[in-house]
Amino acid sequence: MANQPQPLVGTREVVRMGGDAGVMEALQREQAYLRQRLAELMTEHAGEWVVVKDEHVVGFYKDMETAFGDAIRQFGLDNPFLLQQVQPEQTGEVPALATGLMYAHL
Repeated sequence: MANQPQPLVGTREVVRMGGDAGVMEALQREQAYLRQRLAELMTEHAGEWVVVKDEHVVGFYKDMETAFGDAIRQFGLDNPFLLQQVQPEQTGEVPALATGLMYAHL
């Protein structure tokens, strides 16, 4: 069987968000904040996962599942936050979790 994408640990359902302009604006601000600090963060946290909320780094994590679970516990499902791996900026598609396009219902 081909490699299938694995669901996040503990998730039962993933729902695509509608085009909530307020959420998208908040996430764009978080992404801009992260881009401004990227060089600094790359020196100590390259490859780690970072959670950003209200233009503030909440924490760094070794894996996405732990970062996502911690962010959901802190902010719930209805509050946008940015979850992204600290890596050099790339062009192209951005993972849905990084843009807030998906929520996982635990």
